[in-house]
Amino acid sequence: MTVDREVAWQWGCGFVFLALFLLLAWACHPEHHPPPLPPPVKVGGAAPSGPMIMSSVIPDGAGFQPGPSWPNACEALTDAEIRAVLPQARSITRHPRDIKVGYLSQNLKSGGSLTAENADCTYEFMLPKETKATITVQERAIASRDTIDLNWWQDLQHSGTKGLYGAERCTTGTAVVCRQGSMYYNVSLYIDAQGVDAREHRVLRIDRNGKVTAHYFDLKGARDTARFVDATITPELAKTINAKVAKKS
Repeated sequence: MTVDREVAWQWGCGFVFLALFLLLAWACHPEHHPPPLPPPVKVGGAAPSGPMIMSSVIPDGAGFQPGPSWPNACEALTDAEIRAVLPQARSITRHPRDIKVGYLSQNLKSGGSLTAENADCTYEFMLPKETKATITVQERAIASRDTIDLNWWQDLQHSGTKGLYGAERCTTGTAVVCRQGSMYYNVSLYIDAQGVDAREHRVLRIDRNGKVTAHYFDLKGARDTARFVDATITPELAKTINAKVAKKS
């Protein structure tokens, strides 16, 4: 009986160790330990410090500033102004692009187009944990105030809120669109949200004044991420630009 008990005890111990091993292997499998949440993106506020974007407009017959003399969109935001809004931004680079702009002339009877040099700029930079971020500034009209008014109402169908973000009018959607003085432009921000669950979600954590909130998005919802960012962070960039645009044409 002693031998049988000893064998039974050994078998019992073996089963216990096997069960513990299997439990440990299950618990340590990557699927049961999702990656840790990414560090939060710190968000500050507008702190305009760079030079004025433009001081005067000399319109052509259609009321537009000639394309070669539009402000350089890559000078709309300085590195310091970007870091005032996103303090962790690093390795900021700028990529200007000429754009062809279609417009209505002041007499409402004809339209036209012009090529505006360096009127579109992509600012690329990194946030913590190699998170990619992009700011896009695109000038849509540099013109006399009457021509700005005409094209704004034609494009946006009387939308926009007076005084929003320190501008004459702004509206939000997939970008923030503003008119200020003789400038009509849009600015957008994209931050690459980090993966949380490879099958379902990604997360963007925001730190405002030490208060951290997590915002989850479906992995396919890039537009939703951009819309959220443009509603919560991009306005600070718009405030910065609006403060630097001369209100007199």
